[in-house]
Amino acid sequence: MELDYDLLRDEQRFGSSAAEELIRQGRVLPILDGLDELADERRTAALEAIYSDPISARPFVLTCRSKEYASAGANRLGQLATVVHLRSVAHTAVADYLAASADPGRWEPLLGELARRPDGPLATTLANPLMLFLARAAYEPATTVPMELLDEDRFDEPDRIRQHLLDSFVPTVFRQPAPHGGRGPGVPSRQWDPRRAEHWLAYLAAWVRDAGTGENLDWWRLQNVVPRRVFVAIGAVLGPAFCGPLGLLAFGLFGAGRFGLFFGVAIGAVGGIGSAGVRLAAPRRFRPRIILRDEVTSGRIVEDIGFVVVGVLVGAVPVGLLYGPLPAIIIGILWGLVFVAVRRFIAPTAPREAVSPGGVARSDRDTVVYTVALGGIVGLLVGGFLSSFLNSTYTAGFVTRLSPVERGILGAATGLLLGACGLGVLILATSSWGRFVTTRIYLAIHGSTPLRLMTFLDDAHRLGVLRQVGPHYQFRHVFLRDRLARLGLQNASTHRSQPGNR
Repeated sequence: MELDYDLLRDEQRFGSSAAEELIRQGRVLPILDGLDELADERRTAALEAIYSDPISARPFVLTCRSKEYASAGANRLGQLATVVHLRSVAHTAVADYLAASADPGRWEPLLGELARRPDGPLATTLANPLMLFLARAAYEPATTVPMELLDEDRFDEPDRIRQHLLDSFVPTVFRQPAPHGGRGPGVPSRQWDPRRAEHWLAYLAAWVRDAGTGENLDWWRLQNVVPRRVFVAIGAVLGPAFCGPLGLLAFGLFGAGRFGLFFGVAIGAVGGIGSAGVRLAAPRRFRPRIILRDEVTSGRIVEDIGFVVVGVLVGAVPVGLLYGPLPAIIIGILWGLVFVAVRRFIAPTAPREAVSPGGVARSDRDTVVYTVALGGIVGLLVGGFLSSFLNSTYTAGFVTRLSPVERGILGAATGLLLGACGLGVLILATSSWGRFVTTRIYLAIHGSTPLRLMTFLDDAHRLGVLRQVGPHYQFRHVFLRDRLARLGLQNASTHRSQPGNR
């Protein structure tokens, strides 16, 4: 409340707990919005929690789309509530809403038209709450002329008025400045250029309509717009760039730096290019858990075996070349188990808590951090063990004479670096968040979306252009999405038709 109403922050007049006192005295009517923005499996639990909470003993309003409310089992709980369905706005209420604007005199010609023709195109269009809001918001600035909606040559039917108002929606809401720089449910985190925002949303609307994802605008699926060769090229460059120096470091301790550099570059190139072909599922979370019976399928077993093989190669090959076959077998088995455990711990799972698009992005990013930490810990233990506790037969190739303690410290530090970077790079290359970093840079270079894409999507949600349904964004209205999609296709067609872009 204090974020949206500056008056409540006036401590001299109302004290430091004005908002808390209003709530405690029952002078605030709670309006609970966004039930339809929860994931399907969470709506019923949310309803049960609401009706079992002490808040339900006081008056409150719960807003939701009818279909989602019914699917949440509301019929069973609805006996505790009065259900109200929205209907078209009466022309008298339309007139009252427009007359309550900052300058009601500018609306008098439209009010006269509504009174004369309550069934005309204008009255029919403005009977829709969204259209009524768009009309007032679009013509609130003093530089606009509301009377242009009476032009019968341009707006002779409701559909034309509707399209005109829809076209004004995005520029209108993005034109509104943040009040006093504050943050709140309807306040964007930064100011965006309205026309560029419309261009970006038009591109995303066209993608949603054609991507086969239903209504969902999923950030992790946007990678499909990036040509596969881009990911292959990035893997071919970054893989050797990371693994080459690691190989040089590891083998250089034994006087085989050139071979280590070549070995690291080769492994990095194979791994980097190979990771570009890995099929990605939904974003992941690092959550150690017991493997359920229904997760033990032939497909997952094959994937597990693949991760075991990668782990064995990563651990056994360099150890075998440096220390011999017996340590290679031991360490290979250890790394194989580590790789498959990480793969299981970061498998996509149905969350039990409320999620948001930004939340699942952070979870997928944190997965990379956790695996880097786990790889570093295992590498530290393995490096310290190999360097300190194996006898001189396995450590005779060191380029300098060190005591067992010094060899242990050096080996542990090297193992920490190799383990953290090796496992971290593999998980990063196959993570939704890692792919999304490449995707948003690619789209920003082409001018399709802003570089800070997640921030932009969050602000579009705050301004009412998008809504959240669990981890998914959706356009607030289907005809808004379709209208923006047509604009996006027009922009793409214009771009292709320009001589320099053919």
